[in-house]
Amino acid sequence: MSTLNNVQAKSKSWGELWSRHRGLIVTALSLGFIILAWYSGKYDRTEFEVPFYLLAYVIGGYQKAWEGLQTLIREKDLDVDLLMVVAAIGAASIGFWRDGAILILIFSLSGALEGYTMERTNNEIEAIMKLRPEEAIVLQGNTLAGTIPSTTASSIPNIDFLALYPSWQSAIPQIAIVISALFVIFWKRLTAKKR
Repeated sequence: MSTLNNVQAKSKSWGELWSRHRGLIVTALSLGFIILAWYSGKYDRTEFEVPFYLLAYVIGGYQKAWEGLQTLIREKDLDVDLLMVVAAIGAASIGFWRDGAILILIFSLSGALEGYTMERTNNEIEAIMKLRPEEAIVLQGNTLAGTIPSTTASSIPNIDFLALYPSWQSAIPQIAIVISALFVIFWKRLTAKKR
């Protein structure tokens, strides 16, 4: 039973590794086949050169070709994904296998880097959304004297001064100028004090 659990844990970790780093793994495999093809050509093993380049083409260019074809069919639009794959195939058709494979490799690497950038951007946007204040205290005439009415952040009137208490750090208010209920410009932090 423990062997089965170990196999399941390993397959889960490989699945997570593949889903998170698929672009980089594909790019590394494509690079590996390009190196093998170059090595084969350099040391007169030409019977392996073209098959290794073909593997580099297929592994590195499959996803971009698929995305380009989907864009062409669904949106009736040529995009750069499909054009780069066609350019690489054109290079191979006139005998420049290495140049086409390197084009596919560069394009595959750019796709992998784009994937990492999009993932990081999405994580940052989620983190920013968690900072959205739930509650606001409206300043009356630029002072915090007396009782200060508390309200939800979404019901704030336009162009007002506020002390915002983000839920993640409720002890440190911030001064803000509200342009609209959805767009807040933070002016400066106040010193930490309890409500």
